[in-house]
Amino acid sequence: MRVVSALERDSFGYLWIGNGSGGVGLLRYDGQTFKQYQNEQGRADSLSGNPVYDILEDSKKRLWIATDNGLNCYSREYDSFTRFQYDESDPDSFGGLRALEIAESAEGQLWALSDHSLCLFDEENQRFIRYAPQKGLLASERFTGFEIDGQGRFWVLGEGRQIWRFDS
Repeated sequence: MRVVSALERDSFGYLWIGNGSGGVGLLRYDGQTFKQYQNEQGRADSLSGNPVYDILEDSKKRLWIATDNGLNCYSREYDSFTRFQYDESDPDSFGGLRALEIAESAEGQLWALSDHSLCLFDEENQRFIRYAPQKGLLASERFTGFEIDGQGRFWVLGEGRQIWRFDS
């Protein structure tokens, strides 16, 4: 593994390791052995992409994995993944091809960042609500990271030295 892009120790004691260069995918370490998860062609319950950018265990003990091909939620019961991917024809799908970063707000809401939008997961309806700057403002700008401050505001970073603030 050349590039470790994400680490998360979950409440079950596993260490999850994400590889951002794409060759390895996701590793789970139990203190003795590693188990590897990768995208498997033809298996819709496998990881959606091998480059892993971020990993988060939320307050409901769900493990979320951000990849180059969307967001994934790991099922401990079935040892598999539910994919949330971008679909141009579906405004309720995840907001971009790549899921870059994941965070949980103080209110327990799951947020994920794509290249061009900040996405709120609507758990009840299993859909995403997308937030992005006004059309035309971004042109070729891509988001690169975000933080939630103590007042619940979202600070989104762009690759061209831009910073946007979204109020929740």
